[in-house]
Amino acid sequence: MADELASLYPKTIHLDVPRSRDARISLVFETAPGVPININGDQVTFEVKVAPDGVAVGAIPIKTNGVGTHVDPTNGETQFLIPRTELADAGNAGNITRYWYEAVRYVGGAGGERVSWFAGRFEIRPV
Repeated sequence: MADELASLYPKTIHLDVPRSRDARISLVFETAPGVPININGDQVTFEVKVAPDGVAVGAIPIKTNGVGTHVDPTNGETQFLIPRTELADAGNAGNITRYWYEAVRYVGGAGGERVSWFAGRFEIRPV
């Protein structure tokens, strides 16, 4: 499995994943390097889009983590798994496919304040 770790204090980081393996995306929400945010009561979504302000890529459903599903909520860490089957169905298998993604924190859970913490390119490399 591919592991990507991104330390999040509002900034852009680009992700590059291989089409042939599951992609495990670990996100750590911080206000500054080494200063995590407790996300225990929050919902976090990870969405792959066709453009920065575009619609979701149909082959990769929006991923959602809520209370009880974060890896280490006290230290701001959550994780998303994008199966290789979804990556294989997204774009052309023989070429690099470029999309965009956004990680959003909903403070206090679904319906809470929407805070876009993280966005950038999401590139799927050929097999």
